[in-house]
Amino acid sequence: MEINRSYVQELGLSSFLKNNGFLFAEFIMGIGKTKLAIDIMMRLRQEQLHSMRCLYICHTVVSRDTTIPNELTKWGMQPLIDNREIELVQYEALDNMKDQVFDLVIFDECHLITERRYSFFERNRCGRILLLSGTRPDNPEKMRMIRNLCRGNILVYDLTTATRHGTVNDILFKLVEIDMSESENEEYARIIKKLQLAQSRMPASEMWLRTVVNERMWWVYKNRSKLQAMIYMAQGMREKSRRFLMFTTTKEQADIISPYTMYSGKSDKEFKLFCAGEIDELCSVKQIESGANIPNLRYAIAQQINSKKHNVRQLAGRLLRGTTDEVATFWVIVLRSTIDESWVYDAMKGIPKEKVKRIRLDRKEFSQIPLYT
Repeated sequence: MEINRSYVQELGLSSFLKNNGFLFAEFIMGIGKTKLAIDIMMRLRQEQLHSMRCLYICHTVVSRDTTIPNELTKWGMQPLIDNREIELVQYEALDNMKDQVFDLVIFDECHLITERRYSFFERNRCGRILLLSGTRPDNPEKMRMIRNLCRGNILVYDLTTATRHGTVNDILFKLVEIDMSESENEEYARIIKKLQLAQSRMPASEMWLRTVVNERMWWVYKNRSKLQAMIYMAQGMREKSRRFLMFTTTKEQADIISPYTMYSGKSDKEFKLFCAGEIDELCSVKQIESGANIPNLRYAIAQQINSKKHNVRQLAGRLLRGTTDEVATFWVIVLRSTIDESWVYDAMKGIPKEKVKRIRLDRKEFSQIPLYT
């Protein structure tokens, strides 16, 4: 039997109906989470004699105003938006909702759930709940809240399964390993000594330990060599005339890496130009990490990932919109002999070994690249 996206979406609809309208669909990007939500809304609308009330919770303004409305319009759902049978809101709007009744609540990118967002479901009456995400959260408390909301009904269709079935395009992860400079080695050794000293004085130095752990994290995140390597790789992409997406950790880094950026406090003009194919690169800081549909994208570079498995999978999800005969490539820069190696190791757990390649990038290739601030 052929397994395709329609088949997986039908499984989702069936599971939702069998559990009386409660489901967490853990579907990898590109398999059709939004289409599943639309199928469920269509089914519910057909069964009800009266108009329905559906709340669609979106994680970003772009998702609320562009991504989801475009998908709903594509499948003929615009009339339900116009007559307010479907209401789209961003997370922050949930705080002001109380004592309301919904036939269906769709919680997109539910791995971002918090106690604050969970409390919405305690203040309002939700007849049915559909939770959507490409990956489940690593945090046990978040998963407890999700299980409560879906009443334990979880349907998983992950990256490994999707690429094996050929329901999404294949993807290759390339870990680009780089060495520190001599001065960076000294700086990192100083931080580690401070960390060891704080650990030896526990529990009295708990606050100091947290401060040093945070210092180590930001030292890696803002590392000069990683930034230089990112610029080097971006230059290589431009020379090959590739269309590519970049992820970095601070606005300052993004402005150094690329003239085309997207981060909080900035308009989404360049994001729209990138999606339209009018520019071939974009550098993002904590934006479009999930829920954004970017056409014709096969390449991405991450200057930094954290240890959470859902983080790298959400980033990689931007590359799963190609045809099934394509192979996308996701490069991740890794700073050797630091905690960064451990973070990447934890993040890549569960991804088949044959889809992960390690590359050593010599310092002479990038160490002379100037950084202008």
